[in-house]
Amino acid sequence: MKTHRVAEAALWVVVFTTALFLAACGGNTEFRINGIIDNFGTGNLRLVYYSKDAVQSVTATAIDGKFMALARTDRPTVIRVYTANGKLLGRIIVDNGETVDVKLNASDPTEMTAGGNADSKRLAEFLKNNSGAIKSHDTAKINDAISQIVQKHPDWALSALLMSDFYNSADDPHEALRLIASLEPDMTRNTGVTSVRDMLLPLSHPLDSLHVETITVFTSNDTLSTIHTDSFRNTLLMFTDENIRKSDSIDATLSILFKNSSLGIIDISADPDTTTWHKSIDEKKATDPARMTRAWAVSPYNMPELQDIPVASLPWFILTDSTGTLIYRGPSISRVRSLLEK
Repeated sequence: MKTHRVAEAALWVVVFTTALFLAACGGNTEFRINGIIDNFGTGNLRLVYYSKDAVQSVTATAIDGKFMALARTDRPTVIRVYTANGKLLGRIIVDNGETVDVKLNASDPTEMTAGGNADSKRLAEFLKNNSGAIKSHDTAKINDAISQIVQKHPDWALSALLMSDFYNSADDPHEALRLIASLEPDMTRNTGVTSVRDMLLPLSHPLDSLHVETITVFTSNDTLSTIHTDSFRNTLLMFTDENIRKSDSIDATLSILFKNSSLGIIDISADPDTTTWHKSIDEKKATDPARMTRAWAVSPYNMPELQDIPVASLPWFILTDSTGTLIYRGPSISRVRSLLEK
């Protein structure tokens, strides 16, 4: 108890000193966040946000889950709250001059209450109303709920945040781009949605204008190899990780695709290191056909061969014909199967 009191007193000294500093610099333009994080305890936090077209960062210490932070922004902004080791705990929308009281839950990202900013309150309401869909990854239901909000309220910062952090753009990048384009420009500047838009723009290019002729990756014998897509009638590039490779639906569809003798398959791992990758493929190599290549890339999201064909999410699939021209790109292996069975 005494240790907590000493730590809490030290925290408030830091807060008071920060407040004096901001006041000396014209502190009437800052915002303040009073936060409580259930199931967190005591530890350091990192609050990241956009302001003046740059990423800003503020550190805070939570004591028994309680923390306070002061900062400035040039317009309404989204604060993303992370633990010291990078786990995202929640989001807060705030503007200068506001004091936002927020409650998050480290064990359940859909639990949130907020006051002091209308959009933060709306975010809490969205999370509550769509908790089941978020937890079950029902992207169709989530996208529908977000689409309704964006179309009714393009002037809300919440709309931009939802498009940035919750909308699943992979299935229909054209619709995602349409919704993002409808947002008020002032609401998009500090939410991160412009980065999503920039990533989606290449996904709107016609498939027959895109080609992948070769791809260079580390194969399962730890050799840097160049693979040519003209070796088979069709080539499937799969982007997966340890957990996705355990998926029953992926395994079931692959067992069917393995019967297609004119299909080459390259499974490119997004695992953080080769040790994790090797462990996850050791059992699979025994049943892989000769046309299946297990591979690992240093940065699968930034491969030079895919500069105009970005990997938008995991899993991600790129299907080509014998000339390397794209037939499909997207998150559905079922769609790949249906295209090959035509």
